[in-house]
Amino acid sequence: MIDFRYHLVSIIAVFLALAIGIVVGSTALQPTVESALNHAETRLQKRINQVTQNNTALNQALAADQAFAQAAEGRLLGHLLTGQDVVMVTAPGPNGQVVSGLTTALHTAGATITAQENTRKHLSVMTRVTGWDWDFPARPADALPTSTFDTRHEMHLNHTKITLERYDPGHTDSDISVNFVEANILLVADTWWNGVYPFIDYSTGGSIDGQIRAAQQNVDSVTADTIVVPGHGPIGNKAALIEFRDMLVAIREKVAGLKRQGMTVFEVIAAKPTGAFDAKWGQFLITPSAFTGLVYQGV
Repeated sequence: MIDFRYHLVSIIAVFLALAIGIVVGSTALQPTVESALNHAETRLQKRINQVTQNNTALNQALAADQAFAQAAEGRLLGHLLTGQDVVMVTAPGPNGQVVSGLTTALHTAGATITAQENTRKHLSVMTRVTGWDWDFPARPADALPTSTFDTRHEMHLNHTKITLERYDPGHTDSDISVNFVEANILLVADTWWNGVYPFIDYSTGGSIDGQIRAAQQNVDSVTADTIVVPGHGPIGNKAALIEFRDMLVAIREKVAGLKRQGMTVFEVIAAKPTGAFDAKWGQFLITPSAFTGLVYQGV
């Protein structure tokens, strides 16, 4: 009969043999693995150094181009548009530095840059949009509008009558419509998000009731043949404006009714007051929950 101590010694011997084999094997492989790793590290560092050098060269070239452009801007553009009205329409979402650079160039060229007076006010200072949790920096002085209006401004360019009209505070406190009268084209900016829930900027004077008033103003301002350009979504018409207004009114009433019952914003969101509209309107940036919160804030 084999003694238990014999089994124990045999097991220990096996493990010792395995351990010795692993040590011997790893020791033999160590120079090869270490050499390969060092070689790979050297190649990687060379690539990093090359990328860094290329990036530095590109930044230097860009800085030189920008310096040249700034130096040449005054000579090339100076007073080129003196006494002229310029219509610059920016759809929501453009890079702020691009817009600022363009308005600066227009200013240098002597163009008259017209905006609603609240727009100049907001551009002149840092403006925080709480709903985005974002601070928009103040624009430099030479990128600000040079002419402002309160409620209405009219221009005549290339035999075309263009009217600019301010909305009462709706999406913000500085939205305007731009009407190309002869062409029967109306730009309504973010007072209309075609086919999607809108963002309402309470931090700059917006509200759900104001958004509804602006939607009604748009409906009243067009005919069945008017081409209407929204702030977001495809070009539309009067029928689409009516559908947008009706959606706003219906959801506002549902949310207001739930809030009057004493429900918190989280309870109202859970009740899904936008449910009947989500399949169409809730598929973009502003989710059904987010839009419910925006409406709740204003009722």
